[in-house]
Amino acid sequence: MILFKFYKDNCAPCYAMQRRLDQIGLPEGVTLIPLNIAEEANKKLAKEKGFDKVPVLMFSDGRSLQGMKTADELRAFLNSQPGEENAISN
Repeated sequence: MILFKFYKDNCAPCYAMQRRLDQIGLPEGVTLIPLNIAEEANKKLAKEKGFDKVPVLMFSDGRSLQGMKTADELRAFLNSQPGEENAISN
């Protein structure tokens, strides 16, 4: 499974989200692909997906998490399964 991380350089919440990801670690079989929205193609993709703020994490199956979250919320999202109702509000 691929996890896309939309971020922007010099974004404090993006930096904090990455630190939390580093501490928690990714579930087995998940590959992280960072997408800097300063690049026009990534910015366009974020807008197409309906994201207007960063950070955003989005699995390749469409599950997404927008904005800064607690470690527990982040962990719950990372361990959620496709089709599960995600209780984390975006």
